Amino acid sequence: SGALMRSIVDELVDLAAVQSGHVRLDLLPVDLRQMVVDVVEMSAFIGGEKHIEVVLAPGPAPSVLADAGKLRQVIDNLLSNAIKYSHQSTTVTVRIDTSGEFAVLEVHDQGQGIPTSELGTLFNPFTRGSTKTTGGEQSTGLGLAIVRHIVKSHDGSVSAQSEGRGRGATFTVRLPLTAER
Repeated sequence: SGALMRSIVDELVDLAAVQSGHVRLDLLPVDLRQMVVDVVEMSAFIGGEKHIEVVLAPGPAPSVLADAGKLRQVIDNLLSNAIKYSHQSTTVTVRIDTSGEFAVLEVHDQGQGIPTSELGTLFNPFTRGSTKTTGGEQSTGLGLAIVRHIVKSHDGSVSAQSEGRGRGATFTVRLPLTAER
């Protein structure tokens, strides 16, 4: 209970700072692939507890102008959620690509999926959909709202797709490749 309360307070502070525009971003070129490799290695340990394999698909290594700490928070949150909402003995796949002027990061799970009716509110604060974690993990309902605000502060976008229950979900983050702002 104490850890959950601390997590809620930390996430509320993060969300309030990001929403108010008082987050100072230390923008530097970041090798997106290397950062994802680091987070995947950490997530693989957590996924291993549920026999979930976390895989990084082959692809390019784009550089993005980003605050490394905030970007790591985005990637960690998306992978953590994919593991929380997936059943044992499934796979979470991370893909990196480029599309035009953007780096594209996709996190796809083979989990429970998200009802289509809930996709529109998924990134709102305190939103907890009808899908429950598969291993009793806790959720504050703030993580995806924080992800959205961080990505937007980097002039990017984030979206979620799912074909409904039992079909898994894909979260896609698009970040500008160029340093022009």
